[in-house]
Amino acid sequence: MENVESVEEAERHFFRGLFKLALVAAVVGFIAKFVTSKKKEYSGLTVSEAKTKFEEKLGPRLGEEKASDIAEAVVDKLKEKGIVIDDPISDAVDEVVDDLESSADDLTDQVSDAAKDFKNKAGDAADKFKDA
Repeated sequence: MENVESVEEAERHFFRGLFKLALVAAVVGFIAKFVTSKKKEYSGLTVSEAKTKFEEKLGPRLGEEKASDIAEAVVDKLKEKGIVIDDPISDAVDEVVDDLESSADDLTDQVSDAAKDFKNKAGDAADKFKDA
């Protein structure tokens, strides 16, 4: 009689463990599915689109400033992982601004050099005029 109870207890223990394992597997599967769906939702969006989407979802709950800070941090992580992409227009504008700054620096140097040359030539011409 004792063997029957111990076998039944062993079976009950086995099925409890199996049930717990199935429950944990279901929770892990649900979380993985949820994370995958969120990645798909944000995949291919530009940085500004993703920030706007986060701010729209979080703004009413947390306030605009807090939502903006959180959106910035989350979108930066998504960008690092390659889920969201840089704004092509923003990148183009940044490139144009960099080119303009570089051109302005080069032009400033050229104007400065031309002014120095003019000063030297004017000084030479003044010296020749005095000597004549």
